[in-house]
Amino acid sequence: MASEPGAAAAVAPRVREAPDQPALGLRVRPQPVPAATAVQPWTNPVSNRAPADNFSHVVQLYDWLYRWSISCPRDTVPIVSTEDAWSADDDLTAKARIRNAALELYGAKGEINTTVREVAQAAGVTHGLIVHHFGNKDGLRRAVQQYVVDRIRQAVNAVPLTGTPSEIGRARAASTARLWADNPVLARYLRRALFDPTTAGTELLGLFVELTRESVHELRAAGVITSNEPEETRVLRIIMRELGPQMLGPIVQELWTHLTGNSATTPAINVTVTPLDTT
Repeated sequence: MASEPGAAAAVAPRVREAPDQPALGLRVRPQPVPAATAVQPWTNPVSNRAPADNFSHVVQLYDWLYRWSISCPRDTVPIVSTEDAWSADDDLTAKARIRNAALELYGAKGEINTTVREVAQAAGVTHGLIVHHFGNKDGLRRAVQQYVVDRIRQAVNAVPLTGTPSEIGRARAASTARLWADNPVLARYLRRALFDPTTAGTELLGLFVELTRESVHELRAAGVITSNEPEETRVLRIIMRELGPQMLGPIVQELWTHLTGNSATTPAINVTVTPLDTT
C-alpha cells in the first residue's frame, strides 16, 4: 500500500462476491477502487494532525478485514464452489447464493445430513433469510432440484434441431457431457440425490421424466423423431443414456483401478435399454 494515508484510502480493496470461483460458498476477490485525481491529506480527528506514516482508523479496518478474509480457514469463511458462472449477473443474489450453497452441501454430505443453519453459514446469510426465500427445507430442496434440471434443459436446448436424428442426438449428448465436465458439483449432487432413499431421489427422477418428455415431443413436432417406438421406452432410453454414466462412473473407475492399478484412464460407459417383448 502507498505510504500516503490518503492515497491508501483511495485504493482500499472493495470486497465482492465472485460467482465464477470454484467451490459453493463465497469467495472474495479484491476490486481496486480507482484513485481520485486529487487526494486530500488525512487528518486525525482527535489530534487534528496528519501523521506522515499512519493510516486512518477506517483504512486500517479495511486492511485488517481484507487480510482476515483471505487468510482465515475454510470453516470460518465458507467457500461455495461455482465451477462456471452460476448467474448471468456479475453478483449473485442472496437467494442464488443460498441455492448454490445447498447444492454443494447436498452433493458433499446429502440433504438429510445437512441442516438449514449449515446452508445459511455457507451462504453467508441468516437462517431467517432462507425461510423468507424458500419457506422451509423442502422448498430449498425443490429449488435445488429445479436448478439442476434447468441447467440440463439449457444444455439440451443449446443444440439446434438441424441435421440428422443421430447428429442431433450426438450433439445433445456432447452438450450435456460438457455440462457435467465443467460443473463437477452438479454431477456430485446428482449421484448423491438419485441414490437418496428419501423422497429427494423420486422427486428428481420425476423432473427428469418431464424434461425428457418435453424433449421427445419437441423432436417429434420438428420431424426429427419419426419412428413408432413407444414414448415411455424412448424416454427411459434417453434418461439412462444420460444418467447411467454419471451414476456408474465412480464405481467403474474404482473397479478399473483395482483391476489394473491404473487410475489415469477409465473405460467409457454406455447404457442401453432393451424394450420388453410384449408379444
